[in-house]
Amino acid sequence: MNRVRSDTEFSGALASKLFSLTPEQKERARSLAKNPPVWQRPKGEDAAKALDMRFLYRFGYDFGSTHVHPMANDGQQDFYTITKLEPAPDFPDHRCVLSNTLLVATMLVQQGLNASTLSWRALVYDFLDDIRRLLDIGVEDYKLSFMKLSAMIEQGMLLCQPLAGREGERGTV
Repeated sequence: MNRVRSDTEFSGALASKLFSLTPEQKERARSLAKNPPVWQRPKGEDAAKALDMRFLYRFGYDFGSTHVHPMANDGQQDFYTITKLEPAPDFPDHRCVLSNTLLVATMLVQQGLNASTLSWRALVYDFLDDIRRLLDIGVEDYKLSFMKLSAMIEQGMLLCQPLAGREGERGTV
């Protein structure tokens, strides 16, 4: 709306009620002008340190960002898809972003399971290995290991310890 207001091509539209601010919006604008928000984009390394998970940054963020920067054209592909404007640029394949995300996610889950004593974790390890094989060579064995985990849940097997005071509730993956 602000871009339309400042565009000389649409100066006639400014009189439209569509572009008028509500009293609440005007008050909020005045308040923000007096006390502008102080915000800085968080840095990945600092966020990982604050969570005491520096490995997230070392193995995920830093490595992944050397290959792709999805924010460089964030929203541009969606714009062309929605508007169907031609000629649409040739956008890069973003599968590497998904692969890096899945790799880091499987590392996180495995790290948590390594500290666990749950007897069913071997099935989850199989699933994580299958996901990594999918990323590496495209083998879809993860479907079978996921079905095994699903069957356990359907049979009512507890996959986690119930919280105190909540005995009898089924666990979930």
